[in-house]
Amino acid sequence: MASLQTDFVRRFNPNGTTDSICTRCFATVASATWEVDLDSAERCHKCDPSRLEQLKKAVERVDAAGESAKRVPMKQSSAY
Repeated sequence: MASLQTDFVRRFNPNGTTDSICTRCFATVASATWEVDLDSAERCHKCDPSRLEQLKKAVERVDAAGESAKRVPMKQSSAY
């Protein structure tokens, strides 16, 4: 497993709490005031396989849409 610094990002909230977000499944793992609580939640986190599959399919759909958009010729603007 890679270091925790690369597996999670932390977002600071106006109310003084910090969210820990998994960079693989994008789930908010924990929201806490104390860093030790976030560290503990990050160590225990396991990505949900069904969520990972949904994310994979979503990326594939976006990639396919991008590929089909590349094949469609752009209209030339007549306004100059």
